[in-house]
Amino acid sequence: MSDELEREFAREIMKRYGIQLTDIPTKDTQTPDFECILGSDRYTIELKKKEDDSNETAKFIEEFKKGGIVQEIAVIEPRPRLNRIIKDGVRQISAHDPEKSSYSLVWMHCAGRQPDVHYAKSLSTILGRESLSSLNRKHWMWCYYFRDSTFFRLKGRLDAVILTTLISDKATFLLCVNSHSPRYLDFKQSEICKRLPAKALLDPIDEEKIGHLIADCALDRNDEGAVLMYLQTKYNLDHLQTIPMNHYSGTQKIPK
Repeated sequence: MSDELEREFAREIMKRYGIQLTDIPTKDTQTPDFECILGSDRYTIELKKKEDDSNETAKFIEEFKKGGIVQEIAVIEPRPRLNRIIKDGVRQISAHDPEKSSYSLVWMHCAGRQPDVHYAKSLSTILGRESLSSLNRKHWMWCYYFRDSTFFRLKGRLDAVILTTLISDKATFLLCVNSHSPRYLDFKQSEICKRLPAKALLDPIDEEKIGHLIADCALDRNDEGAVLMYLQTKYNLDHLQTIPMNHYSGTQKIPK
């Protein structure tokens, strides 16, 4: 989608929830895309898009033309480039609202050949999310902040991230709440969270209440073993281990 198409997509999505986005006039310097006022609450939103890497796309096309099956493996883990994209959005919001009089939201639209993969990588990056299993539990669990996370890095400047995709004209929408933000409790009580349905909100604190985990520890996130030991003790779990949920796909050109 072009920039204007993305902006219109964002407006239409929010209209479904009775929320109107107002364009912020463009200045000489980069400005955020939208402002939103709901009752006494004010929000500033910067819209970003995550597409395919051009080098990876060129490699895929080259292999695709050769025929046969093009196999791809996408590792679902925090991505530095995604961090930089969100950080740039926060920088624009901070420049526009240096007094922090509004809530700060970055809207990440995931596009490209496999938008669902970008979506999963975004969740991993923003929330440091990892899947775990234990002998104590019948099912696997999500652990939030298991990895390094954008929310922790930008805890004083970012209140939430909106994630969207558009696949076969079906839109996916999720508001991820930064539980590290000093304004977390106020944001959860703000009008935008009241207007959105529960399924459109992702809050690690609420996720913990239904059986998922939070690594709320001052440990190096590169030391996976130490984080696992902390979680085993905190939740009284046995044999806790990660279950990497990577994405595997195969594409083949069908002869006419």
